[in-house]
Amino acid sequence: MTRWHIFNKLAPLKDWVRQLFGRMSFHTHSDDLSWSEWLAPVIDVHDTPDKLLYEIELPGVERKDIDVNVHANLLTIRAERKRSHKEKKANWLWSESLYGSFATSLMMPEEVDPESIRTWYANGVLSIEVAKKAWAGPRRIQIQNGGSAANLVKAA
Repeated sequence: MTRWHIFNKLAPLKDWVRQLFGRMSFHTHSDDLSWSEWLAPVIDVHDTPDKLLYEIELPGVERKDIDVNVHANLLTIRAERKRSHKEKKANWLWSESLYGSFATSLMMPEEVDPESIRTWYANGVLSIEVAKKAWAGPRRIQIQNGGSAANLVKAA
């Protein structure tokens, strides 16, 4: 028989916090995170009645180095943060900047229309706007006069 203790239930939380703070630290790289996970951008998703707006932070990435694809409802963002030619030749004493390529994929909900995607990039933020399908929004149902359930059955 195993003795139950609250700390046993909190172990996954402890691991999650350790991973979160380990990912935020730029002085050491955690062994359990891949290079692309270190480069993965911060993503915010805003839900409005008529659209979803994805905002992806990509500081230091040029527009030409960003690729956005959609297949069905799978949105994939690929980008590369490159070191400039001047930086490559420099004699570095210390560098905490991360360079390389990464990709991330997001499953968009069924109520969005993948054909309506619009994107723009400004000040290091990639914005992706996806309109919701007309049927996805709330609508008021008109109540008809007269009739009863019995009348509907006879009509069928």
